[in-house]
Amino acid sequence: MKKEIAQLWCRALRSGEFRQTTLRLENDGAYCVNGVLSALALCEGICTYGNRGLGSFDGRKTSLSFNIQEWSGIKTQNAALIYKGKKTSLADLNDLGYTFSELAKIIQENYEQI
Repeated sequence: MKKEIAQLWCRALRSGEFRQTTLRLENDGAYCVNGVLSALALCEGICTYGNRGLGSFDGRKTSLSFNIQEWSGIKTQNAALIYKGKKTSLADLNDLGYTFSELAKIIQENYEQI
């Protein structure tokens, strides 16, 4: 992914401004790791937001849209990577309970492969 977007994402994850949720990009004002990136993209005018019970970005509720992937340079909808020798995704790590701080460190150390 693009280094400058990775840095922006990591700052947002560490900021304490976002409550964390799982399984959805956004749920009642809380975000998963990819939801935080989606919210940043929304602020930049990269995507649209819709709320029909649960928030969606460019119509997606659980994975990154093409527009967000293109803007950030992320290769897959769930930000896949090899971590600790296994293929996983940031979404999976988020749902397994990794904190935003832990995820920011993983992004910072692995952004080139995401």
